[in-house]
Amino acid sequence: MSLLIRTMLMIVATVICLPGAALSQTISVQDMLQKTDQWAAWAKDGTVVSINGRYAGRVDRMFRLENLSIQMTPTRYTTMPQGLQAGVRMTVSGVLKRSGSAWTMDVSRIAVGNTDSERLISRIERLDPKQMSDWYEVADEFGKLAEFYQDESLRRQVLHLRMDAFKRQRELARGDSVKLARLAEFGATIDVDPMALEAIRFESLVAAVTVPDADDAQVLKNLKTHLPAWDRRDRLEDSGTEQGFLKDPVGEYEAADETVRTQMQRRYYRKLRLPMILKTLKTDGSNGLEIAAMLEQELPEDQAEAEMARRRYVDFRISKVSQLTRRQLDELDELLTSTGRSEELPQAVEQWLAAQKKRLMNGQLDGLLATAEEYLFAFERWKHEPHRTTAVDLLKQGWSLSEKTAPKEAAAIAQRLEQFGWTRLKNQWLTNAEVAALPSGNVDLAMREGRVVKGMTGLQVVTILGKPDRRVRVVSSGGIQEIWIYGDDGSSSEIHIHVLQGRSGKPEDAVATLVSRRAQLR
Repeated sequence: MSLLIRTMLMIVATVICLPGAALSQTISVQDMLQKTDQWAAWAKDGTVVSINGRYAGRVDRMFRLENLSIQMTPTRYTTMPQGLQAGVRMTVSGVLKRSGSAWTMDVSRIAVGNTDSERLISRIERLDPKQMSDWYEVADEFGKLAEFYQDESLRRQVLHLRMDAFKRQRELARGDSVKLARLAEFGATIDVDPMALEAIRFESLVAAVTVPDADDAQVLKNLKTHLPAWDRRDRLEDSGTEQGFLKDPVGEYEAADETVRTQMQRRYYRKLRLPMILKTLKTDGSNGLEIAAMLEQELPEDQAEAEMARRRYVDFRISKVSQLTRRQLDELDELLTSTGRSEELPQAVEQWLAAQKKRLMNGQLDGLLATAEEYLFAFERWKHEPHRTTAVDLLKQGWSLSEKTAPKEAAAIAQRLEQFGWTRLKNQWLTNAEVAALPSGNVDLAMREGRVVKGMTGLQVVTILGKPDRRVRVVSSGGIQEIWIYGDDGSSSEIHIHVLQGRSGKPEDAVATLVSRRAQLR
């Protein structure tokens, strides 16, 4: 029935004033049912009652309103509109009557309006799109009607109105974390889909944690509070989904199912937590190991960043190699090995040694010896032969520097050199191999080994064996010859040394010409 026809029917409806009082206002069917205890008094007093409700249908001249058990009959002066459809709104006025347990009404006035569905549409058209409280008031009003009349069609309209209002409200709250959080709480009271409410909570979190100059501690607390799966190490298997989520976290989260949302929560935590941790990495990389350990514990998925932090630390240690102690240099070796950069160790060791040499070499004996010890440490640790060669050269320089001025130090240095296979003979340093190649009669070798050989001076002989027990002198034109006898028991240990001295020569210049055991004097 068109709105124009219904309006005309309302105009032509007959109004008859009946005697007696009238209620001050029209009441609804719902209110009428709440006042059943007053019906008898109204009937007795002939009170005119105006009731608004839904038309339920008619039989002959009698009709009823939905959910109201009162049989209504128009008076002879009242015209019943034609073509009425069930569900249209009617306002009827009349006097109640009771017959036994049944109630009737003589209707003196009838006004016809729109259906509740049409009324709802009309009300929506007049709503302010930004005054959302009015939208919910209308929804509540018509929601009660839908429930009272068990009207599924009207119920769907009301639900659509609420959801439309909720969506509009969400649009108005975009970017406002507080409003979005409150909206999610409100949505739970109006039966909004839980998945939609979760998406709003996520959007609220995103708005809260991405504001400029947000406090990292508070952001971290919010993430752990509002992302139940923040610590579940489930990765997004689809790289396309991951890239889309990183670009538009709110939109992609809302479109995802529950399983993927769980993975997205972890990914969003990682997205925000990673820069927080990396922000604490010092410019020089000196705390790189701590950062790498933190990343491996909290974000094991981000191995590349952990390796980067570790590399930064290794670079830092290498840059400070000249300042390292021996122990720290050992630690650097272990670090380079564990990080797959062992090929960089030789250069680092050379830099370290160069720094030690620069620091210790002062032109004095102590500087030479200290530098040599550093090279010896490097050789013993990494077995690089040039390090031992350099150490030996430094020890030789130290011996030369102390030979005349500090004999004790020179002797100690010579002993140290002997440990590395070097011997001082014939005014030069010889290797063990070179010494072994010398003939047994070599005077320097014999002196070193404590033997007396032909060619030694008398002084050298005395140095080794001491003064002889007896001397036998023979003077000839060629010079003075003596036989020095050591031991006088005729045993095999008796040594005879023939010493020849020129007539004008000094005794210390005498030279041994023959060395024998158990020689017979003639």
